[in-house]
Amino acid sequence: MLSRFRNAKTNRDVTVSDEKRLPVATTTPVDVVLADKVSNAGSAVYAAEVSKTVTLEFSGSTDTVTSSLTFQLKGPSGKGIAIEGIRLTAPTDVVTSGKLGEVVSFSVPAGFTLVINYTKPSTGTLSIKGMVE
Repeated sequence: MLSRFRNAKTNRDVTVSDEKRLPVATTTPVDVVLADKVSNAGSAVYAAEVSKTVTLEFSGSTDTVTSSLTFQLKGPSGKGIAIEGIRLTAPTDVVTSGKLGEVVSFSVPAGFTLVINYTKPSTGTLSIKGMVE
């Protein structure tokens, strides 16, 4: 396919074929495991060197496992503040806490750390896994 553009600087038409186009930079999602089969209360953290979108799935070893999760963002001061995530599982909502069986997406600014605090699973274990882009 050919595309035609007008170069305003030279006042000339430029025709470019798809074969000559430069590739567009894209972000490749990276797998992340913040907690894997844990059976005690604790915290999972993700530190962002550059701004990132972090999408996490909170799961239990069985459907009967329960645990409460709260979400915080820590900046350069080290003080944790509540962060809102977007729950992608029904019902979709903006949330500051979650539970097992949900998928939540967060925007983490450069230099900040996402902290997921979780209670001891009722039975079995919990895992926090997802993608960063």
